[in-house]
Amino acid sequence: MRQLDIALKSFEKYIEKTKSVNKKIFETIKNNPNLNFRQADVIITLTKNGRPTTVREMQERYNITYQTARTDLLGLTKLGYLRKHTRGKQFIFLLDKDKCIE
Repeated sequence: MRQLDIALKSFEKYIEKTKSVNKKIFETIKNNPNLNFRQADVIITLTKNGRPTTVREMQERYNITYQTARTDLLGLTKLGYLRKHTRGKQFIFLLDKDKCIE
């Protein structure tokens, strides 16, 4: 029974920390007037699902041109919210949670 209590307390701490990080990320988005709707939504989506995105995924999700999707993602990278990596010939973009909660 004691180990179950320890595990439960550990899980509760994890949930509280996750809620705190998410709240800070949402505050970052709210307080940055330079982000457009799509960019804010990308940060929220990556916060929730934790996986990278690509220009093509963004293009399809928002029904926008390749150049617009690329510009939005590179803009988030320049602001430090995303990190850009390559997978084969494709760029992938990952959320930099540390930058989002500063």
